[in-house]
Amino acid sequence: MENTDIVRIIGIWGTGGMGKTTLARVVYGMVSNQFDACGFIPIVRDGLGNYNLLHLQKTLLNQLLMERDANIHDVGSGVQMIQKRLCQKKILLVLDDVNELEQLKKLAWKKEWFGPGSRVIITTRNKNLLVEVERMELSHAFVDYADGLPLAIEVLGSFLFKRSIAEWKSYLEKLKEIPEKEILNVLQTSYDKLDDIEKDIFLNIACFLNHKDRDNVIEILNYLDLHPIIGLQALIEKSLLKLNNNQLWMHDLLQEMGWDVIRQECLQNPGKRSRLWLYKDIDSVLTNNTSFERLKFIRLDDSLKLIETPDFTETPNLEKLILKNCINLREVHPSIGVHRKLILLDLEGCKNLKTLPSRFEMESLKILNLSGCSKVQKIPEFGRNMEQVYLDGTAIIELPTSIEHLNDLQSIEELDVSGTAIRQVPSSICLLKNLKELSLRGCKGLSYKSWYELLLPTHRTLEPVGLPPLLGLHSLIKLDLGDCNLKKIPNGIGSLFSLRDLDLCGNDFICLPEIDGLSNLETLWLDNCTNLQSLPKLPSNVWDVGARGCSSLQMLPDQLKVTRYLHFDDCFKMTSNQGFIDMYIAMIKNYHQELLSRQDLSDMNIVIPGSKIPEWFSHQSIGAEVYIKEPSHLCNDWVGMVVCIVFCSNCNQKYCGPADRNSNPYHKEKHIEDLIFCSLISNGEWTVRGSKISIFKILSDHLWLICVTPEIFNDDEIFNDQSIKSVRECDANGFCQIGIRISTKDEIEVKQCGFRMVYKKDIEDNTSITPCEGLDDGAGPSGEGSSNDVPHPEKIERLPEFMALGNSDGEESSGFKECGEELSDWEESSESDLQG
Repeated sequence: MENTDIVRIIGIWGTGGMGKTTLARVVYGMVSNQFDACGFIPIVRDGLGNYNLLHLQKTLLNQLLMERDANIHDVGSGVQMIQKRLCQKKILLVLDDVNELEQLKKLAWKKEWFGPGSRVIITTRNKNLLVEVERMELSHAFVDYADGLPLAIEVLGSFLFKRSIAEWKSYLEKLKEIPEKEILNVLQTSYDKLDDIEKDIFLNIACFLNHKDRDNVIEILNYLDLHPIIGLQALIEKSLLKLNNNQLWMHDLLQEMGWDVIRQECLQNPGKRSRLWLYKDIDSVLTNNTSFERLKFIRLDDSLKLIETPDFTETPNLEKLILKNCINLREVHPSIGVHRKLILLDLEGCKNLKTLPSRFEMESLKILNLSGCSKVQKIPEFGRNMEQVYLDGTAIIELPTSIEHLNDLQSIEELDVSGTAIRQVPSSICLLKNLKELSLRGCKGLSYKSWYELLLPTHRTLEPVGLPPLLGLHSLIKLDLGDCNLKKIPNGIGSLFSLRDLDLCGNDFICLPEIDGLSNLETLWLDNCTNLQSLPKLPSNVWDVGARGCSSLQMLPDQLKVTRYLHFDDCFKMTSNQGFIDMYIAMIKNYHQELLSRQDLSDMNIVIPGSKIPEWFSHQSIGAEVYIKEPSHLCNDWVGMVVCIVFCSNCNQKYCGPADRNSNPYHKEKHIEDLIFCSLISNGEWTVRGSKISIFKILSDHLWLICVTPEIFNDDEIFNDQSIKSVRECDANGFCQIGIRISTKDEIEVKQCGFRMVYKKDIEDNTSITPCEGLDDGAGPSGEGSSNDVPHPEKIERLPEFMALGNSDGEESSGFKECGEELSDWEESSESDLQG
């Protein structure tokens, strides 16, 4: 029971009356104060010897979470809740009188279910049960070692067959030090069949690039002329690599085989190997050798004892030097400045670095990364082949003069000077014809605002960074001008026709120029632009709009297309405008109209302030779940579902309190990843994860509005082929139970949820939707107030286009409407009103 972060499962075995329970209770009482949560669960059976697993799961959750009644409906969801709610808690759990393996499988099957340092004590009369538990734990360890590689599982399984537990343990310890040679030999055969370029790519990934972003790997391998696009695909097709979420993943055993290939180049002398990645080898080579002609790559991340770099004269073929987060590094040897073959110099996070060579005369250098080098005040002149420059987080005040002589710098593709003190961006930056990514985030440039303030030397104000017109950056794909204190967006932004991502968060402008001509724009971020009052017409391909914390925002464009994500968190002025309600109604209608012609339509998500689900959502429930029963003919007829969720933040004040005027509470660093999931429930089974959003801190109750289609539940990348089938299956009585379940992290509370099914008839009838009362109830940042205590004006100006979309008879709508006026509702069939 020693205090470690390892999760331990401890068994107590003995016959009846031997004191197993007494011993467990004594230990429980002695150490319970060392844990976040404790539970003592006796496995109670009825008179026939049966036990209720669901009841046991509820008892376990009630004790460990200190809740009155765990909200689970079946054993499967109980297992999921145990894993989800307890995986971060250090718990002490006693399961008393366990006699079947199935009980453990549903209550405490894997160590990963519980947080670091947890202890599970099992008392039992069945000795074989504990043997099975120990064997199962060892089996999991061997499976983890094989990591899904069939060959490894086959070799390990044949060796372990008919061996004792003690032999299993011994073999596992051996594998941690020496890989199984038979496995490596078979894997070597696959490697030997590769061509020379594919072998080079394989070894580079094994030594340096495993688990890295595919796009970054392609860039690095391109510099080595290794044709990475076709080469990586060849390795994937030969099962030597996997691609998951754009991340390249090589099996641990394949990686060990790759390391072994490098070691075999010269067993006794690491200095004669083509690649060095272990500290002890690098230290030995740098200490004992004088010439390193074969050395092409040095990576010394997080080397705390590195104060200055050595002379690189004896490494004439060095191509990549990576010294990330060497926080005590103070000086780079001048020899690096005249290196002829260096392609990549990465000094990110070297926060004590002060001195760089006066000039970079490296004719091959393409990537320079000084991100986070906070004491670097001046950077050398660029080389002519530079493509990517990262200067964010440095102390530089101006860019080097070489950027004014852009005939030598046409190749630059990425320039990041975010967080620096530069006051003026040279106009010649617009001559960077190949520039694809430009970041000036946080460049606020302190200076005296006017001559009058010169009389007040203690008062300084933030001046907006000087920005030239952006005409000429025709290759620009990503532009980040966040937190630049801009009061006006630069002229010409509407002519950046290649732009895909535009980040203008945390600025002071009131409006935006026309951007509807940016046909390639996909994401637009305006979070915390507190003076922004209106949005312009958006380009047709935009799918993600973030306007969180835009507290002055009132007006939206006349036509707002179906967009996958619209985030209006804390935009209280906008949702008080009835026109927004009409807009959402029109978007729901247009979304389902598009279903008639498109089968690939993604889900649509909108987040806005509000605390009441509109009455139009016919099926509502307090809490995080709601269900209905549908007859068979409707199960096959529904084409979509509209969901509404009321949620709020449970974060403490330190996280959720009002932010300082000059800080951005919606910045990515304060982002809680994928905090809310909306899942479809079909016939009692948690079928799929249907939709998800990420939440920043919020100041009051909000609504999450979702439109989904059945096809979303059949995404081959996420779900199995049975998903579509399962959402339409009926029970013996000809009914299909359909519902939604909302899952969150502890920081978020779901108060209500509701949904409404959409059928083919609804779309074909082309009728309108009732205004959604409750999208705004007057609640402000304090969370107080409702529609009953906040006076509404008698007339509210509406956006004309929204009214036209919401009016079924095609009459021309007036710019003003009485608050009590209603639009006609969708005609509802009797079948669609059947309740669960």
